[in-house]
Amino acid sequence: MIKRTLISIAVVSMLSACGGSSSSDSNEGSANGSTTPVTPVAVDYRVIDGYLNAADVCVIRQGKTNCESIGSTDENGLISVSGDITAGQIVATVIAGQTKDVDNIGFVGETYQMVADISSDTPNVITPFTTIDVLDQTKSMADIAGELNLPESLLSGDYIASEEADKSRVHALARAIAAQLSTSKDENDISSLNTKVTAMNEYITTELTNANVDLNAANIFMDGDLVKHNNAIRQLADLLENGNVYVGSLNSAFFAMEGVMPAIFSDGQVTINGRTTSYEIDGDKLITTVGGEQETDLFLYASSDFSLSVPVNDKDLTVISHTVFGEPIDLNLINTWDENDFAGQTYYLLFDDAPSMDETPEPTIIKLVFSELTVKITEGNESVDSPWKIFLGMLKIDMLEAGVGDRNIVYAKSIFDKNITLIRDLKDGRAPSLMFKEESLAQAVFDKWKGI
Repeated sequence: MIKRTLISIAVVSMLSACGGSSSSDSNEGSANGSTTPVTPVAVDYRVIDGYLNAADVCVIRQGKTNCESIGSTDENGLISVSGDITAGQIVATVIAGQTKDVDNIGFVGETYQMVADISSDTPNVITPFTTIDVLDQTKSMADIAGELNLPESLLSGDYIASEEADKSRVHALARAIAAQLSTSKDENDISSLNTKVTAMNEYITTELTNANVDLNAANIFMDGDLVKHNNAIRQLADLLENGNVYVGSLNSAFFAMEGVMPAIFSDGQVTINGRTTSYEIDGDKLITTVGGEQETDLFLYASSDFSLSVPVNDKDLTVISHTVFGEPIDLNLINTWDENDFAGQTYYLLFDDAPSMDETPEPTIIKLVFSELTVKITEGNESVDSPWKIFLGMLKIDMLEAGVGDRNIVYAKSIFDKNITLIRDLKDGRAPSLMFKEESLAQAVFDKWKGI
């Protein structure tokens, strides 16, 4: 069917042809008979998965192809759009390491775009649902709502602020759809995306809603062709107060002294390595008190699999996970890689390069660009090419053959999520390192860590 925005454009065109105008574009008469133009009123748009702060926003004016930057969203996901832009599209880029979902901890982990048509007769939001509405020119929002058996008013508006009964279901589906969106809106395969949306919506309805699962605490995701869910991490309490956690430093001195320490957080008391102390949570900060002195850990990133934080006093980057990651490496139990995980790929390696007995962190980031047989390793302005291969499911980089360093490196894959992999050096027992897919997320964690 014809999209509503095209009808709106046609109406505007007819009004223009007939000499008509909207009230915001009319002229007011002055005392001497001249006219004074009225400045169009700016319009606030809200960017939502949850409310998204520091998302970059641009507009594609009607008849244009370039996206004109208008700024970034505020802490409530809002951005003001000039009132003279009455048709076209508004595009929001959610940037890994820059954008923050105000409902979650730390930075967003993946970059993606959302889009909405600019129209005078729709709520001023940019969401996963408006994105599907724009990408699928064969359907209106009413069609999409009908297929999902959800209220059109929720799909087209601010479902977070709504009081409608289905708001949690819509919000959960929106989070799941956002995770499937591409870096650029034009890279999405709308047919494939629609198939996933249908499957995820059915999963929410049949597997979660009927089982009385709290949708606000569920993170729905695709694992290949299967829809699954795990516990969502919306706040620090979701991460820390949900059974045993394990804490380990990326600093080799601390890692050698402490290893990976088990901890239990409950009712304002944390027991770590047999020692109990009090704690409190303040947004993205964990504040513990030992002997009357406070230590603050600032959390930079969190997922269901692990989180990254920096204690303000010691300044070493720390990993917290519900999975043990500090045991001696067992080649029979490690997660494995194959050549397809690296050939043609680019990764960013973040680690603490302080000497083995130095507790003062030395944040370091390097870029790894893999071809079929070699990897270009770049730190700052210096680069070296080294052979690489998969060895017993691990990544081996032949530094000796490249004439660099005094040993080869063998990395084993430890805990991971879709954005970051924790890796262990097989040979020398150094502290873990982190491998990132997105440069912006790696750089943001590096910058924040280095700046504390």
